[in-house]
Amino acid sequence: MMQEKEVDTTVPESPRTASVICYFTIVGWIIAYYCIYKGNKRESTAFHLRQSLLLQIVFVVIYALGHLTPPGAKIFFVGIWLFMCLWGIVSALAQSQKPIPFLGEFAQTAFKII
Repeated sequence: MMQEKEVDTTVPESPRTASVICYFTIVGWIIAYYCIYKGNKRESTAFHLRQSLLLQIVFVVIYALGHLTPPGAKIFFVGIWLFMCLWGIVSALAQSQKPIPFLGEFAQTAFKII
């Protein structure tokens, strides 16, 4: 006789959900980390949480320093930031662990605790 495995219905079974949500602002990162990742730790989700945390920090720095730069420079840096976020989202949807350009490898070493 086989026993049925208990399934926690409050946690999505696919790590893709948290991996994608974490790229949508710091609020998305917090939701992905505390509501999804804590109950279902997977290395693929941790990979994207690390990358997106660094991207959120970069965005805060760009926003804070934005008044010191010409408007064109701020738009340029926000465009690069958006490109990197989209890169991460596409990677998460494909369930791959492809690092974002320039920052991905650093994020993996800087936030090993996640």
